[in-house]
Order: sequence, then structure tokens, then C-alpha cells
Amino acid sequence: MSGETGDSESGWTVDTLRAHMQQRIDDLVRMLDERYATQTRATERAFEAQQTAMQTAMTAADTAVSKALESAEKAVTKAESAAEKRFDAVNEFRQTLSDQAATLMPRAESKSRHAAAAEKIDDLSTKIDKAEGRGSGLSAGWGYLVGALGVAAAIYATLRGG
Repeated sequence: MSGETGDSESGWTVDTLRAHMQQRIDDLVRMLDERYATQTRATERAFEAQQTAMQTAMTAADTAVSKALESAEKAVTKAESAAEKRFDAVNEFRQTLSDQAATLMPRAESKSRHAAAAEKIDDLSTKIDKAEGRGSGLSAGWGYLVGALGVAAAIYATLRGG
């Protein structure tokens, strides 16, 4: 028997073996094509799911950032308002100090005026004391004068009538 004609007992020939092998190869190719298609669809679904998840995450991050910026802006506005109120209070205090500096007398000037006033009061007290003393002296002098005139009149009356 030759190699081309094959084994007549088993029924395999080169042509039947080739057909059988071709069928097996075609079956394997079909199976691999199906697996490839299944894997491709699974990969595409996973990719789409990942894209959806990324989009959802990006949207959530954008929302969170927007809210954080909004909150920060509100906080800055409140801080600016509080700072403005503090600056107004500081300016009011400065104005009060300026008003006091313009209207209140300095300590040195106050002391010198007080000393001058005290000196004038002392001078006036001295003058009043002198005036009172002079007044007492004049009153006493008039009393002595009237008394002396009375005594002189009595002596004169006694001498004349006498």
C-alpha cells in the first residue's frame, strides 16, 4: 500500500484526513472567533462602564468643586464684611482720639493754668485779708474817734458848765 492511497482497512485516506483536519481547523477558528467576539463585547462593555463611571466621577467632582468655591466665596464675603466693620470701629476710635486731642487740654498746660489760678486765688485771699484787716482797723478807728469825741464833748461840757 502506498502512502497516498492510505490505509484501506481504517478507511482514512489522505483526502479524508485532510478534510477531517480542515474541519477541525475550521471548528477551532470558529470557536476562537466566537471567543474573540465575546471578549471584545465584554471589553467594550467594561470600557463603556468605565467611561460612565469616569463621567459620573467627573460630574461629582465638578459639583463638589463648585460648591466648595461657592462656600469659599461666601466665607470671603463674610470675612470682608467683618473686617470692614472692624475698620469702621477703628476709624471711629481714631476719630474719637482726634476729637479728644483737639478739645482736651494737654496736661502741662492744665498744670500751668492751675498753678496760675492758684496764685491768683492766693493773691485775692491776701488782698481780702488785708481789706478785712483794714476794714476792722477803720471800724475800730471810727469807734475810737467817736469815743474820743464823746469824751472830749463830755469834758468840754463839764468845763463849760462848770
